[in-house]
Amino acid sequence: AKYFLYASPDGLRWQRLSPKEIFTAGDTSHVMWDPFASRYRGYAKVNVWVGGMRRRGIGFSEETRFDSWPALRLVMAPDDFDDRWVRPGSVQRTHFYRCSVFPYQDMYIGLLSIYRAEDDEGYFHGPIYIELVTSRDGVHWRRQDGDRAAILELGPKRSWDHGMLDVGSSLLQVGDQLRVYYSGY
Repeated sequence: AKYFLYASPDGLRWQRLSPKEIFTAGDTSHVMWDPFASRYRGYAKVNVWVGGMRRRGIGFSEETRFDSWPALRLVMAPDDFDDRWVRPGSVQRTHFYRCSVFPYQDMYIGLLSIYRAEDDEGYFHGPIYIELVTSRDGVHWRRQDGDRAAILELGPKRSWDHGMLDVGSSLLQVGDQLRVYYSGY
């Protein structure tokens, strides 16, 4: 998919800001204005080879202007620990499907979509849940120590949010709480 930057004063009328695509990537991305770095930053799904298998990872690019972004570079990819659930001898594997990133206080919070491809080809079917990642610079990411538990778990079997979760494009601060809205499938 090709990604362009648009802006709107009211959410109804949109004006394209980038004369050409800012980057080409997979079908999910998150682009934001970063007030810390005073630039636009984009995170998008890219293909990467890990452990001899094609997977989805998270690419990154940034720019202060709208017209010439550098190519995406890989900043997050699954590792061996992510595949601890895989059936031995199968081609099942973990992918990173998307990461929504938010500047918060003096750091960045990422909501990383973890996709466990359980099908026989290891690429097309499986649950997606959300894991919290953090960064001090928006490029180098830290994942939780230990089991890397989901911050947003899938619902019980046959519920509206049993198979896949997706998060909104921003965090909402309400008093001393940070809220994230999500959809389930």
